Amino acid sequence: CSSDLVSNLFASLTEDGLSLGMLWLAVSKPMVFAVMLGLLVVAAVAVVWLLMRFLRAVMAKVRARLGRGMADAR
Repeated sequence: CSSDLVSNLFASLTEDGLSLGMLWLAVSKPMVFAVMLGLLVVAAVAVVWLLMRFLRAVMAKVRARLGRGMADAR
């Protein structure tokens, strides 16, 4: 039994369980669901913002390094 198969199965079952849990929460306790959904949206926006900052920093370093390399070649 491949470890890749086991990890994919575990990830899929976890996602299914979380989906069913959130669906149950939305039906049984809508206010708790709304708060959790809001927190998850804020967390997702924060992660995207942090990744964009990281990407900009990496691109600035790459451009600086390429710029220096071009100046050295002249």
